Amino acid sequence: MIEQTNILDGSKQKPRGLLGLYRSIPLYLRILIAMTIGVALGLALGEHTEQLKWVSRIVLRILGALAPALILVAVMDAILNANIKGRSAGKMAFLLLLNTTVAIFVGLTVANLI
Repeated sequence: MIEQTNILDGSKQKPRGLLGLYRSIPLYLRILIAMTIGVALGLALGEHTEQLKWVSRIVLRILGALAPALILVAVMDAILNANIKGRSAGKMAFLLLLNTTVAIFVGLTVANLI
């Protein structure tokens, strides 16, 4: 079971109740359970789920807006915290620029084909 550390005194305690049970389940398993419930509800409710379409659009737009910023922060954090010096830094910068250029090229190609 997952232990929580109390910020004030540093003691460890195990979560109890439903929250403790929820946190003891691995994230991938929680995602699979949620997907299964979603598919089952979608099949059971059929046409009545059309009214919930706007919710999914909002969630996807929020995720689409957050993803580039999160990726940028993750890459910047990795670069700033990397302990690379000399020639390795030049190689890493070259690979970063090459990767970015290829990603832009692939993205523009796919966008123009579709």
